[in-house]
Amino acid sequence: DSVAMIGQELTLPDVTDGPSGPVVISLPTTRCTPATVDKLAEILKAHPGMTEVQVKLKSPQKTTIMRVGQEFRVTSSQPLMADLKAELGPSCLAG
Repeated sequence: DSVAMIGQELTLPDVTDGPSGPVVISLPTTRCTPATVDKLAEILKAHPGMTEVQVKLKSPQKTTIMRVGQEFRVTSSQPLMADLKAELGPSCLAG
């Protein structure tokens, strides 16, 4: 009388946090309108998590990086990236 365990397949859970560091959203200052900011807040709140978000505001004269409040931390995921690109354009996540 013995116990035997036979496995057909072994999978390990994905415990990576995705890309390290904050999610950086690039936005020209001309696009930084109240409507855009409200939509961005909706998107971030729809993907809650532990990853910091930064907004990089670009103008011809300078670039300003702003940290977004902790209540807008996100889970860095493909759905989040897709939502951001759909609303802000494909270049919003490029350095």
